Amino acid sequence: MRSTNCRGLWLIMVVLINLYIAPVTLAQGRPLMVNLAPYQTPIKNQGSRTTCITFASIAGLEAAYKHAGYGDLDLSEQFLNHTGKMFWLHPDWPAILAKGDDGSESQVGVFGGGGGAGYVRFLAHGRKVPEESVMGYHPNEYTAADHPYLEHAWNDPF
Repeated sequence: MRSTNCRGLWLIMVVLINLYIAPVTLAQGRPLMVNLAPYQTPIKNQGSRTTCITFASIAGLEAAYKHAGYGDLDLSEQFLNHTGKMFWLHPDWPAILAKGDDGSESQVGVFGGGGGAGYVRFLAHGRKVPEESVMGYHPNEYTAADHPYLEHAWNDPF
């Protein structure tokens, strides 16, 4: 199940993404309450990884598509997490330079964590996400056994 500290973020993501896909016009007015329960897709297990933000973002996108009449989708959290890390660029170049050789401009795609707003922004601006069957979720943190290059520092000649 999604961890309890991520449920609030998950609900916010659902509402924000629904606003992008099915906005209410001013002429329609705003209801006092909107029940989004019929549009939710099944709860998924994120395992031991810190990817609740990715799960919340994908759940919101799946719910928005379901609300728009596209039915139940099972999109890849792994893909969004990986590409979200790989395409993120550190906004403060002087801070990167101040770290010397340990400064990083982007992040390693195999790790979790991050900022939820960035994932929602990616999705709201057209980031494509394949179905889960294309890039399945890895429920545990990656290790050198999964990706041998993680065993070495980025500048290690092996």
